[in-house]
Amino acid sequence: MGEITGEMKVTDAGTGEILGAALDRRVGGKDPKGMVDRWYNADESLKYWAKRLSYVLCNMRAGSNCVSP
Repeated sequence: MGEITGEMKVTDAGTGEILGAALDRRVGGKDPKGMVDRWYNADESLKYWAKRLSYVLCNMRAGSNCVSP
């Protein structure tokens, strides 16, 4: 079992205005795959964050096919 923390800040490249910021912490579970692969929980957290960011950006641009993670 492990833990991973991530933080992100999205800024407008032209103006420097902060468009969004996030901070999240994930704690590994008891999935048996985590016992074999030490990076399993970290990889799963990174995949979740990527899907979550995609979902949030899709909603920000008023997309009609946004997929929730």
